[in-house]
Amino acid sequence: LKANQNIVTGNITNPGRSIAIDSTNGSIDTTKGTIDTISTTGNGGNITLTSPGNINTSIVQSRADNTGTSGSITFTSNAGTITSGIVDASSRNTANGNNVNIKASDSVSAINVTTAAFLSGGSGNAGSVTISSNTGTIDIGLIDARSNRINGNGGAVTLNSAKGITVATDILTYADTATGNTGNAGPINLTTTNGNISANNVFSSTLTGSGNAGNAGKITATATQGDIT
Repeated sequence: LKANQNIVTGNITNPGRSIAIDSTNGSIDTTKGTIDTISTTGNGGNITLTSPGNINTSIVQSRADNTGTSGSITFTSNAGTITSGIVDASSRNTANGNNVNIKASDSVSAINVTTAAFLSGGSGNAGSVTISSNTGTIDIGLIDARSNRINGNGGAVTLNSAKGITVATDILTYADTATGNTGNAGPINLTTTNGNISANNVFSSTLTGSGNAGNAGKITATATQGDIT
């Protein structure tokens, strides 16, 4: 879907196949519906939103709920803000989660971003989360990139902003399984040049009920001219 000016959508569903929305001179607003490429039989479809202006979304989901790999989710605003509800590239059963990449010239906010590999028993890795704001802030409710799978790895989380980072609840990149070995937890890197960093709970550990646990992830927080709490 491509237009020269603003794009406003309701529900768009394309199971297991990609969805691309591109406004060349306007904004994108999908808050009236859900963008959905979930697959129950194979890979989820990739979702890409690109605009020079603001991007506003409600629920965007690309899960693989059985096998395969979830679709990646990419939002890019070259001169505006990005405001999202739920951004879900997680997976179920033996599927892998995929990556979420959100890049804005101005501020980024989202309620929930998840790339996790949920449900123990099978194998599977979480995807990474990368969020950047060139001139604004990053304000996220929850980032979940954990793996609950045998030999599964947690995903890496990288947040980079000009004016501060706030995560209201948790950043989760741990590897945890009830039985068998775990993989490694994902690293967490938070960087801001002119603001503060605030996060409630940050978990990048490994734990197993039986078997060998992998390595915990490295946690790095850098506030060049601000506080870290």
